[in-house]
Amino acid sequence: MAEWPIASPAIAQRFVRHVMIAAPNVVIRWAMSGSPMSKTAAIPKVPSHTSAASFKRGPSSRGRRGRSGRSGTFVYPEDLGVFFHPWCAPRIKLSEKVQEEIAKLLADAFVADYRKRVERWARIPDVAGSARDAPRCRAHVASVEARRVFTMTRPEWERLRAQEGKLVEVDLERAPAGDVGEAASAIASLAAEHAVHTERIEVWRYHPTEPPTASDVQVYLVLENLTRHLNVPMFAERASTEDSPKLRKHLREHVFIVKDRPDKGRWEPKARALERIVFMPL
Repeated sequence: MAEWPIASPAIAQRFVRHVMIAAPNVVIRWAMSGSPMSKTAAIPKVPSHTSAASFKRGPSSRGRRGRSGRSGTFVYPEDLGVFFHPWCAPRIKLSEKVQEEIAKLLADAFVADYRKRVERWARIPDVAGSARDAPRCRAHVASVEARRVFTMTRPEWERLRAQEGKLVEVDLERAPAGDVGEAASAIASLAAEHAVHTERIEVWRYHPTEPPTASDVQVYLVLENLTRHLNVPMFAERASTEDSPKLRKHLREHVFIVKDRPDKGRWEPKARALERIVFMPL
């Protein structure tokens, strides 16, 4: 896997610093997101003399009162673990010193995560020779709020899971519109915004002549047993569907593989497609 120029710690720090200036809410959400990179970086302690007025947020997930658009006060440290929706990310004014410390910590985490990815994929053997006899799995695919959602029966997932680091063919079929599978995919997409996944995997779409690069490898979340981890009636309402025994059965018996981040632009799955992939757990 070729090195990115941004894999340099100094360049990565300048990049994060630039993002903090241009879009500080993005960095704050990233730091609070619970991703592996955010867990490796301890956010510097805010000085005790910092006034509460320096920490402002929009409407938070604590109650519907915030949807009026009035600014609230960010309470440190209690709010560090609070889930913020994109429309209510905290607006925080930090000192130059604290911003530099955050930029360095996040940049170091970014570079460390990238280098681990390079090492993982460098260990993958040449799979070109196995292209003809690669094992095949089946899955349904849907696009929900720009997220790709793949649905597999549990046996199919176990078959795929056993092929870690190997070339696999996936026979994809678009989830039928109006079917219970489409409703379950919508719920899985919503669930991906919360920490209910059982694992994270990296997926590379096989190319016969080009090795995987950092931009080719995509992160997906694996969600299982959603009826145990979600308030199904609430999520069904958010997904504009109805809770039912059939829906719950589908959520129990299937595994959902949801793209970690929404796609940029519009993406629609084909009616049928055959994808060749290699995946690695994180």
